[in-house]
Amino acid sequence: LPNRPITPLIEILTNFGVKCSSDRLPLTISGCLQKGDYLISGDISSQYLTGLIFACPITGGTATLTTPLQSAGYVDLTVKILSNFGVNIIRNGATYISNGNYTPSNQTIEGDWSQACFFMSAAAMGGSIKIKGLDLSSTQGDKAVLDIYKALGATVDIKDNCICMASLRRKCWFCTGKGNFCSCNQLSVCLGTGNSSGDYGRKRHGSQTWNYV
Repeated sequence: LPNRPITPLIEILTNFGVKCSSDRLPLTISGCLQKGDYLISGDISSQYLTGLIFACPITGGTATLTTPLQSAGYVDLTVKILSNFGVNIIRNGATYISNGNYTPSNQTIEGDWSQACFFMSAAAMGGSIKIKGLDLSSTQGDKAVLDIYKALGATVDIKDNCICMASLRRKCWFCTGKGNFCSCNQLSVCLGTGNSSGDYGRKRHGSQTWNYV
């Protein structure tokens, strides 16, 4: 993360009164962000835009996209959170305009689906996991991983806002002919008898021949 370039955001800050010692972390900043229309690309990182949207109610500035927005869900989340603190963000075309001032509010910050994906992936490969604190109605794009693992065969149980997930089974169906499976030591093969076989070798059932290693 410290090596991640943040040049597009640094350029905006320096153009509007902020001095930055570097274009990547660690860095030192000084000065105050001045009012203006902050032009930012929408296809690099939604974090740049959301950071500017957070600043707009204080500076009185606006944030304008110069390219289509890629991660709209995360920007929508920012807009939703700011409304809980008295700030209404209005989108007019490619420009985000703030209306209102920050007011104190007690809020519960929803869990990060992006970070949860790592642990879900580990469970899907072999094991199980129980995760709390994720908002199932969230606009975070990475929430889609839950449906992906369900489609792949993972066992997912949601109860009392808690997600329980167990490892998946790889599934393939063939009607007739031959099937060749390579490097699939987690594969379970059902040969029409209702039983599953996970051992290595050559299996026959009727007109079907399965070779897997």
